[in-house]
Order: sequence, then structure tokens, then C-alpha cells
Amino acid sequence: MGYEYDLMKKFAKQQGLRLEVKVAPPGADMIAMLKAGEGDVIAASTTITPERQARGIAFTRHYHRVQEQLLTHINALPLPDKDALNSRTLTIKGSHAYWQTAQQLLNEGYNFTLVEASSDQTTSDLISAVNLGEVDATIADSHLIAVEHKFNDNLQPGLKLEPKQSLGWAVRHNNPELLAALNQYIKKNYRGHFFNVTYNKYFRNEKRIDRYQGQRLTDSTRLSPYDDLIKPLAAQYHFDWRMLVSQMYQESKFNPKAKSFAGALGLFQVMPRTAQELGVTLPLTPETGIYAGVSYMDWTRDRFEKTLPLDERLWFALAAYNAGFGHVNDARRLARQQGWDGNKWFNNVEKAMLLLQKRQYYSKVRFGYVRGTEPVNYVRQIRDRYTAYLAL
Repeated sequence: MGYEYDLMKKFAKQQGLRLEVKVAPPGADMIAMLKAGEGDVIAASTTITPERQARGIAFTRHYHRVQEQLLTHINALPLPDKDALNSRTLTIKGSHAYWQTAQQLLNEGYNFTLVEASSDQTTSDLISAVNLGEVDATIADSHLIAVEHKFNDNLQPGLKLEPKQSLGWAVRHNNPELLAALNQYIKKNYRGHFFNVTYNKYFRNEKRIDRYQGQRLTDSTRLSPYDDLIKPLAAQYHFDWRMLVSQMYQESKFNPKAKSFAGALGLFQVMPRTAQELGVTLPLTPETGIYAGVSYMDWTRDRFEKTLPLDERLWFALAAYNAGFGHVNDARRLARQQGWDGNKWFNNVEKAMLLLQKRQYYSKVRFGYVRGTEPVNYVRQIRDRYTAYLAL
């Protein structure tokens, strides 16, 4: 999935072509790969620059414009303007254009410490380091920050720096027909309905619903419109119904017609294939959506050993519901390697889950990279809301 993927998939379909995607490894020279014939188009949020064009490639007209942006942790002082940089520390990869931007800011008289990141760190790695509190601040393109911020409340976007940069797709210079077709596609669709819907799908940081909205109750005997449906299922599968209500709110805000950009459906955001494997027909109703979610939670919980304490099995099941059983198992093994308790989620396995965002860790586990902040925030917010329900 991804912005470029969706745009390219639409282009390929219109041209009667089959899209093949090759994901370049971190640090790879995609221009060299393109010129060597390993692909036909670079579609990777690439800034149009004369230096890149001089290497024998041709860029399309721009399909998106971005700005470099300051970024820090939500618990740090914000960076709303350049003066806020004084006495701060920016960590940036020396070979990246962001480094030149930081050097220019120093030349303008702003007094901050500039630290060069290791050569194997990507921009995503540095955003993750900000999230984990390992570095004070960094610079990244605004669209990259937008997609990370959409999933992570710990990030605090700051000032967008001028000027705006144009992003384009790149082809070999001897491929004029493909270049012309791409330009025609962009010209027809740029800022049109399809491009705008696709952009909002991945980057728009929607107005966040107060995470405690589900606790604003005038009648403490009812937590949701679906209590009567969920209580018998909770009893059947041996869950606390209030925990399931907290999870349902986390998944859908009690909207039975909710649909995620990945295709998950209903009150418990179950994938269509999962629902069908559970014997549930589509489209989901509130009843079948709840049944599918609770059944899947039960199946997920049963994959963890019964020797675990009941509460830990619950936290692990929630994490697996969100991120997948394989990623949770990877995190448990990594936790033990780090000297933490692989049988405890909070402050142990959840810390390892965050490490699986970093290449030096995810490259050595079976299921690879996972956006660890998602399951960590998911479990914590369900737990906190559940605790508030119990207090009522």
C-alpha cells in the first residue's frame, strides 16, 4: 500500500499494464537501479533536482509538493518557528539534503547543535528515534511526517520550512513515450478527485476525536449502543464485556459502517477474509461484526500459551489483534534478548515492539518490520479506557 503505489496502480490499469513493484533496500541508489533496467519508473517521493536530472534520467511534471519540516517529541518544547531551535539538537543524516538545510539555518545565526546521524540510518529511522525519545529533533519532508503523525500521537510536527519542493516520478531519458503518458496522467488527475482522495487516505491528519470521548457517560450502566449484543458473547468466550466495549470503541468509535483504508470493516474492524474464515457473511451487520471481532479475539488469545497470567494473555491478544501474532512473538523473543520479561507486555515486550521499527532489530527477526507504535498505543489506550469503565 502507499500513496505512490495507489497512483501507479491506477496508471497501470488505465494503460492495460500489470504493475510490478520492487522495493529498493535502505540506502540503495534508485537512479542506478533505474538505469540498469531493474525498473521503469522511480515512484518514491523523489525531489526533482538538477543534480539528479544530470545523471541521465527524466522527471515527470510534479505530482505533489512538500516542505521540509521540523519534528520533535510531543513531550518536548515545540518548534513552531526558527527561533525555537536555539539551544536544541538536530540529528540529521549528513548525506541528505536536510543537512544542507540545517547548515543554512546555522549560517543564518540560529544557535543549535547539529549532530550527524549514522550512515545506515534512514529518515524513517530518525523519525522513529524522535518517537522513542532517543534524539531531540530532526528534519523530514512534510508528507513523511504527516503519515507517521497519523498513526503516532507521540510526534509533534513543527515549522514547515520554505521553499516548497516538487516531487516527480523518474524514467530513463530514452523512454519518452512512458514519460509522456505519465505526464498526461498527472496533468489529468493532479488535484482532481482521485489524487485528493488518495492523498487524504494516507496523509491527512484528521481532527482527532478526544480519546476519552468513550468515557463521557451519563448512564454508567450503558457504555455503548451495543452492550446488549456484546454481553452474551463476552460471557460465552470468557471476556470482560467492558474490555470488549473499550476495544470496539478503539476500532470503530462505535460506527458499524466504519471501513479502514486497508479494508477492515465493522465495529471491530475485521478484514473481509478473516470474517469469511469465521463463517461470517458480508456485508457485516452490527451483530455479525461484533461476533466476528469477539471470535477473532478468542482465536488470537488461544494462540498464546495458557501458562501465561490471564491479564498478560489479554494484552498479548490485543497486540496480536492489531499487529499480528508473528510480530508479537518476534517482540517477545527480542525482549528476552534485551534482558526484559518476555511474558509481560507493559514496560517489557511493548518496549521490544518499539525496537522492531529500527532496522538493526527488525532485520534479524522472522516477520521483519512493524510500526510498533501502533500496537503499543492500541493496547495502552484500550487498557486505560477499560480501567475508566471499571471505575464507573
